Amino acid sequence: MSSRGPGVVKVRTIPTLRTREVSLVSLTEGLVRDWLDGSDVMSEGAAVSDGAYFGTTSIVIAITDARRHEIESALVVDPHMRVRALRIAVREARGRGADGTLYAEFSIVRNARGIVVTIDIESRRAAPPTSSPLTRTRSC
Repeated sequence: MSSRGPGVVKVRTIPTLRTREVSLVSLTEGLVRDWLDGSDVMSEGAAVSDGAYFGTTSIVIAITDARRHEIESALVVDPHMRVRALRIAVREARGRGADGTLYAEFSIVRNARGIVVTIDIESRRAAPPTSSPLTRTRSC
């Protein structure tokens, strides 16, 4: 019989204290807004026959500041940038026929031009309500 792991081990002591350090980063809201307003936005997508929508929005944010590398590192984790980018992608998707609840998936990558934020959007139309015995209408 072969062993597939370390096996059962008794815990000798229970740790009473756990610590964790977290670094939270946020840029000035006005700068993030200006960078996103001046960014290159490209979207593609369409509704398919069953009412579902699939699309992608790519946003290229070019930073020309002297501290470009530091700012890009902060932008990648900044929650305000993510919310603003998501709003841009939702506006683009709604303009192309997305309806109902939207689901989004983010990808943020640095390249030679700056930061590329790619947001994949998917939506499915809710099924129309079915008639139940309690909600039937009577005709006179």
